[in-house]
Amino acid sequence: MAARGGLRLGQALLRRAAFRPQTLIGIRKASDDHIKYPIPTPEDDWKNFNRPWPDDGYALGDYPNLPEICNQRRQHLGWWDVQERRNYNEPIHLDEDALNVWVWSEVTCNDRYTPGEILMQLGIATATLCFVGYLSYLYDQTDRNPAVPKEYPFNNLYLERGGDPNKDPSEEVFHPDQRVIPRNLYGS
Repeated sequence: MAARGGLRLGQALLRRAAFRPQTLIGIRKASDDHIKYPIPTPEDDWKNFNRPWPDDGYALGDYPNLPEICNQRRQHLGWWDVQERRNYNEPIHLDEDALNVWVWSEVTCNDRYTPGEILMQLGIATATLCFVGYLSYLYDQTDRNPAVPKEYPFNNLYLERGGDPNKDPSEEVFHPDQRVIPRNLYGS
């Protein structure tokens, strides 16, 4: 039932778009509403754009000083190289690697979140990590070593571990953390 209804809706939208193509043009134009300053078109394309470079020691000479406008802000069609939005023999910007089409979208990386939203998301992430850490502390195993200590023959190697040969080993309880041999023999 749902597939049949979706098919009918799709057919109605296609009929509407076929008889009134201005609806699709309006959708395309709605995506360019964020542009608030003039952008270069293929016709004007930085013509007569001569600004002198500041004498900052880079020795750029008479290379054109183009404005820093990302290629994503250019119009979509009408360029010689449509994918890069450039014309043939167009001078490449000095910061082309930062302004080309393949960088992150300017709109999504600069104008997407307000500082309040950023702080809220950072607070949620921090609170989640703290909560998971608290749960792992709360439900952690108390004994992390499920194996028993190794036992050796001859009363757990009583004499080899530095026990007194004149005493009965059953009277003395040997603790592995109490060292009879000095530490400097092991180098620690």
